[in-house]
Amino acid sequence: MRRKTNKIAALSGLVALTGGCESAKPVASSESSNSQETLKNTISMVDSASLVQRLKELTAVEFDTNSDEYKIVSHAMCYIVASPQEQDYECSKCGAKTPSTAYSNGNIRSIRTLVNQIKALGYDVVLDESMFCSACSGMKHERPELIFKIRFSKNAEYHSAKSNVYDEYETVHQFLLGKDNFLKYYPGRLDKKFRIIEKMLGISCN
Repeated sequence: MRRKTNKIAALSGLVALTGGCESAKPVASSESSNSQETLKNTISMVDSASLVQRLKELTAVEFDTNSDEYKIVSHAMCYIVASPQEQDYECSKCGAKTPSTAYSNGNIRSIRTLVNQIKALGYDVVLDESMFCSACSGMKHERPELIFKIRFSKNAEYHSAKSNVYDEYETVHQFLLGKDNFLKYYPGRLDKKFRIIEKMLGISCN
């Protein structure tokens, strides 16, 4: 049985992030009192570079359908299709209620759980639900969207991506858990998954 070959593209120079960001390098300081704070500020940016490297490695993977190196687990899901019932959306920030649907609220709760799991991994992430709240946004949006925000340094601006799609948050979660975990969770061609990762995290291997 043929084994899966994994070709890793050679890396050279700086690893680029979309939006003009570059991987931060530790800054030397002559004052010992500031050294720990400086290191703390750069750790996350170094980690963002490692995520770009991980994405590069994944895009270089060649799949052999006869290989059993990765045992793919099928994640079958069953759904009961039902008409959504009207239910007010209660803002987790200000407590105001806005007319919504039970379906929308259920989807938001599931995505909240995933974002909390990403946060538990140590990433600085925020789920902005303000478009669903007429009080916070100052109006009622016909098609409100969740805004996922992430940054890799406390001094950096948040990268923002709009998405109400649960699978996009799950893709990010699995990617952040590690390369091997990601390959086992998602079989087959990964082109669409890579585009989701680039959109949601603001990183690129191009």
